Amino acid sequence: TTANAAAVEAIGGQRDLALTVTTMADSDHTLSTNAGGSGVAKYFETNGNGFFAFTWDGDSDPDVLDPTGLGGVYLTEGGMNTGILVRLTSDLPTYLTFEVYTNAADFSTLTLPIPGGIVVAQDFFFDFAAFTPTNAGANFASVGAIVLRNSVSVFGNDVGIDLVAAVPEPHSVLLLALGALGVTLGWRRRRWR
Repeated sequence: TTANAAAVEAIGGQRDLALTVTTMADSDHTLSTNAGGSGVAKYFETNGNGFFAFTWDGDSDPDVLDPTGLGGVYLTEGGMNTGILVRLTSDLPTYLTFEVYTNAADFSTLTLPIPGGIVVAQDFFFDFAAFTPTNAGANFASVGAIVLRNSVSVFGNDVGIDLVAAVPEPHSVLLLALGALGVTLGWRRRRWR
């Protein structure tokens, strides 16, 4: 199942959602943004397995990735930003993967393990320098599309994503509370604009 939502706070003004259910019997899967007006993107599954993906590619077709749709977004902000911060909760251990595209041939990926038992949102930093390139790899100063997905399906998991933003290196993240230093990818407009 896929859907698209216009989102003025999101990079490219659009956000695509995709939900793939791998276990159907007696299972319930939900993928939403701004769950209950909270500003949190929520993936929830009961008695089942599945995969979710959020795509920022600047177009409204949730079924086709446009690897140049963002038109060369400058995630690095002149070298100030060195990675992508994700603030989240997760009931069970899982893995999250970012795919960052400059074009269809040149992209980079990074997968991080996410521990379970996170009931109070924690920050995870996806360092641009740690991404694995395909061909020339992504140019983080000229980004055409970004995909965030869970790369391992965990039976009965519940993940809440509170924030996704390009930020300075982790020891500088505290500065974010002082002003709008990141490029928002999607959730908490009040904090990031």
